[in-house]
Amino acid sequence: VYSGIGSQWLEMGRDLMKIPLFAQSIEKCHGILMNKGIDLKNILISADEDTFSNVLHSYVGIIAIEIALTDILKELNIVPDYIIGHSVGELGCAYADNCLTAEETLLAAYARGEASRESQTIQGAMAAVGMNHLKLKEIVPDDIDIACHNGEDSSTISGPVKSIHDLIDKLKEDKVFVKEVACSGVPLHSRYIKE
Repeated sequence: VYSGIGSQWLEMGRDLMKIPLFAQSIEKCHGILMNKGIDLKNILISADEDTFSNVLHSYVGIIAIEIALTDILKELNIVPDYIIGHSVGELGCAYADNCLTAEETLLAAYARGEASRESQTIQGAMAAVGMNHLKLKEIVPDDIDIACHNGEDSSTISGPVKSIHDLIDKLKEDKVFVKEVACSGVPLHSRYIKE
């Protein structure tokens, strides 16, 4: 499973760098991104709270980790019966399926991050909600989109920060599972990124 944005966390690569094959793969990715002025190794081991406020860091960080973990699996001759990716994780999936090289995968993540940073989207937020998307549709304000219906009782919402936070508070009061998704301020999978 190749996950999308929201799966990143501070220092997410620090302990993995102890695995020689992982570190070797990250070194290769680091070299590719240095040509774009991106210090991948710092992104993956940084304890700076602002690291992932930059959506570009989130995208390249997630994809580099997915590339390196895939390289380990390939080296161990572990071949999955199925692979699936969501959002930017589809790039990791394309790498695992040999549709893209590591360089193509990283540069696609970089381009997506640059496009997200440069676009004039609203300051957004996202949240995972433990509710069926049809029931959720009845209560979301007009300025919030149901970005994903992940399962029978699992949905993701996306929209303006204040509206998302207000709905999160209401859902918590109603004892509905809800958790904000770390989306670097970009309201992904919503009408707001149409540009």
